[in-house]
Amino acid sequence: MATKKLQVYTCCVCGNTVEVLTPGGGTLVCCGVPMDLTVKRKPASGGLPDDSPERHVILGVHVTDRVTHAGQVQVALTEYGANIKTRLGIHDVHDKFCSPNGLMLIEFLGDDGRCDALIDRLSAIEGVETKRMVFDHPQP
Repeated sequence: MATKKLQVYTCCVCGNTVEVLTPGGGTLVCCGVPMDLTVKRKPASGGLPDDSPERHVILGVHVTDRVTHAGQVQVALTEYGANIKTRLGIHDVHDKFCSPNGLMLIEFLGDDGRCDALIDRLSAIEGVETKRMVFDHPQP
């Protein structure tokens, strides 16, 4: 994934932080793992950066056959674990019944490109549908 000027990346292992001065291709790596895009400076245009703390990106993930596809979904979520702030799983459970369908709500942190990649990864799994909601906070 290409970096952009003034993006800030943090290592989830050691906490090392890097600010991009010269954009380039590839992936920034520290401690043997890809670094996480954290907070970008606000653009001069006044808009919100993709990963602004004043912005919430929520993914709704509907799984129609949890028994068959839960493992594949978990592998995909593990790949993007550093970008998942909150994950809530919802499914029907009764005394003698557990629904084969499930719904997850994921609060995603990171740039839109990384979010799109997760959505594509999940959508490639049979029986999984993903939708995105974005809530921007007004600027004073």
